[in-house]
Amino acid sequence: MPDGNRSLYAGHADDIPEPERPPYEAPLDILKLSEEPAPDEHRLTLRLFRHPLPCSEAHSYIAGYSDLGGLSPRLPTVIPYAPERTTLARLRIPIEVVNVDGMLRRTSLFQELLAVMVELKNPHDYPSAASLGYRFGVWPEDDCEKSAPGTVPTIIPKEDEDDLVAKWIPDPLTRDLIIVPQTQLDPEDRCTLVRCAGDEDGKRSLDVF
Repeated sequence: MPDGNRSLYAGHADDIPEPERPPYEAPLDILKLSEEPAPDEHRLTLRLFRHPLPCSEAHSYIAGYSDLGGLSPRLPTVIPYAPERTTLARLRIPIEVVNVDGMLRRTSLFQELLAVMVELKNPHDYPSAASLGYRFGVWPEDDCEKSAPGTVPTIIPKEDEDDLVAKWIPDPLTRDLIIVPQTQLDPEDRCTLVRCAGDEDGKRSLDVF
């Protein structure tokens, strides 16, 4: 073999440069799954408020064992949110529905809320659909455990649900978002079950709780 040709074949495997390969990029969904869980300040805890039920109406031999309403303990479900972009209106989505294999289904939290709302009285005669609605509220004091009996949540106006969650819950580690069934409010958003005598529309109702 001529020397010129020998130089083409001798040790050629050692002379071939390694091909340059672009760095491996994992698919987006894998990256998302590998992310650290959201810190506590990005998770919202919820409570439920219902007006206390008089002991005379409690269906229990021992009133202490009956669910008498009031402000509930923190619910076991926490809702992740982005303080810089999540509004109260958008927060209703993870509260109510979850994507399961491409289909939207009610969350277990929302199913339980509906079960509670179905059992509540409807003293202001809301239509069936409206009576199964709910509103958001915040507790008027920092420590709800020390609140005086009869304290009720401050209801967030419906038109303010386009506000960021962070506006109403600046510190989710110390404040909770309160879910208030619509039946617990009068038509003017006052947290009361009581109507004044002759006040069929609830316009002059006063909160006596």
